[in-house]
Amino acid sequence: MRRGGRSRAHLWAWVWLLPALGLALPAQSENSEVKIGRKEHEKLLKTTHFYRDEALNAYIDRVGQKLAAHGDWPEIDYHFFIVDSPGINAFALPGGYIYITRGLLSYLNSEAQLAAVLAHEIAHVTERHAQRRRRQQRLGDVAAFVASATVSSRVGGAIQLENAARVSGYGREMELEADEHGARTLHRAGYDPAAVIEVLSVFKDHEKFSSMQAREAGERPVTYHGLFATHPKNDKRLREAVEQAGELPPGEDFRGRDVYRQHLDNMVFGPSESMLAPPGYQRYASEVLGVTFVFPDTWNKTTQGSTIVLSGPDNLRVELDVAKPKNLALDAEEMLKTRHGVDKLRRPRPLYEEPQRKGDAVYAQLDTAAGRKRVAVIKSGSYEYYFTAAAPVPLAKPQDKAVLALIKSFRRATEQDFPPERIKRIYYHRLQPGETFADLAANRTLGRHTELQLRLINGYYPSGQPEPGTWIKMVK
Repeated sequence: MRRGGRSRAHLWAWVWLLPALGLALPAQSENSEVKIGRKEHEKLLKTTHFYRDEALNAYIDRVGQKLAAHGDWPEIDYHFFIVDSPGINAFALPGGYIYITRGLLSYLNSEAQLAAVLAHEIAHVTERHAQRRRRQQRLGDVAAFVASATVSSRVGGAIQLENAARVSGYGREMELEADEHGARTLHRAGYDPAAVIEVLSVFKDHEKFSSMQAREAGERPVTYHGLFATHPKNDKRLREAVEQAGELPPGEDFRGRDVYRQHLDNMVFGPSESMLAPPGYQRYASEVLGVTFVFPDTWNKTTQGSTIVLSGPDNLRVELDVAKPKNLALDAEEMLKTRHGVDKLRRPRPLYEEPQRKGDAVYAQLDTAAGRKRVAVIKSGSYEYYFTAAAPVPLAKPQDKAVLALIKSFRRATEQDFPPERIKRIYYHRLQPGETFADLAANRTLGRHTELQLRLINGYYPSGQPEPGTWIKMVK
C-alpha cells in the first residue's frame, strides 16, 4: 500500500515538472490539473470558512462563468468561491478553482471591477503560472522539485497569500501576463479592460492606508501589491497591456455599478464570528487569563472552579486545571511529574521547538492502574495550565489525536480571537447636495480614520468628492 501511494505522489510531481522543463504535457495532464485542484479545494473546506450568502455566491459564479466562457481554456469547469475573510485577496488553484475574499468584494464598486479580479485569476489558471513559478524556483535542482511538488505545499502557498503580498509568489512578469490575458477576456465578455487598472489601484490605495496605520502603531508596513513603484495608473507596461486588449464602442462597455450595489448591500464588513476557529471547531478565549485554544464543535465545555471540563463523544473527558506556579525553578517536565506524583513519564515531548521555550511546555503519556492517560502542562504568563484526558482510560487513538490537537492549539490570545462587539454590514446612502465624506464619517463607525476608510471602499482615496445623487457605500 505504501509503495502505491508513493507512486501517485511522484506522478503528481512530474505532472507539474514537465511544463516547467519545457516538455510537452500528455493529454491527460489537463484532467490531472483538475484532480489536483479538486483535492486542494477539499483541503480548504476543512481549514477555511466560506461566506454563506446564496444570492451573492450565485452572482459571483454567474460573472465568473461568463468570463470563463470567453477565456483561453473554456473546456474545463470553473468554480468560484467567496472566502469569509476581511483580508483583501484573490487566488486560484489548478484546474479552475477561483477564490475571492469577502474583504476584497467590499472594496470593489462595480461588476466590471469584480470581473477584472476573476479574469486575472482565471488567467493564472489558463497560463499555468503555478507550474511556471516552480520552474523558476527549481529548474537547477530537479530532485528537489520532485520532492517539493506535493499537494500540501500548493494549498499552503495559496492560504499564505491571505493578508500578504497578493502577487509575491508569481512576480512582475507573470502578473503582467495575467493582467494582459485578463484584460482580453474582459473585452471579449463586454467589460471595459480599464477595470484592471482600477482594481490594482484599489490594492495600491489600501497599501498606502495600511502603511499609514502601521506607522502610527509603530509596526512594519505591509505591502499588498508590490509590483508597482508608482501608482498602477502611471505604469507604462500595464497601460500598454490593457490598451492592447482593445476598446469597446461608447455605451457598449458594461460597468454594472447598480447590479453590484444590489448584491453587495447588507454584506458583512470586517471581522465575523466564523473567523474565530476553523470549520468544525469552536474557540475558547479568556480575557482574564489571556489564552485561547480550539476544540471540536461537537464537544461541550463547562467550568468547575478553576477547572475547565471538555466533554466529547464516547465518554471523552478532558480537564484543564489553571494553577499558580509553586516552584519557578522547575521545567515543564518536572512540573508534570510533581503534579501527578510520578518519577517517570512515558514519551515526553516538548510542545515548542524553540530552544528558549522547550522548558515551558511538554506533553506526555502517564501510566496509571486504570490505564494510560494523556497529560500536558504549559507555562504561560502568570499561570500553569495542566491538561489531563481523564476518561476514558485508556484513550483510543482517534481520541488521543483529538486531545493532542487541542493541546497544540493552546497559545496566548490576541484581539482577533474574541468575537467582534458588533457585526458590521454594508449599506448604501445616496449623497445629498452639499454632503461630504466628513459629514458621512461623523459617527466614527470605523474608528478615528472613518473618513479615509469610507473613501477607500468607495474609490475616492485619498481625496475627491462624488456628485450629489451618487450611491455611497456605508457601514453600520
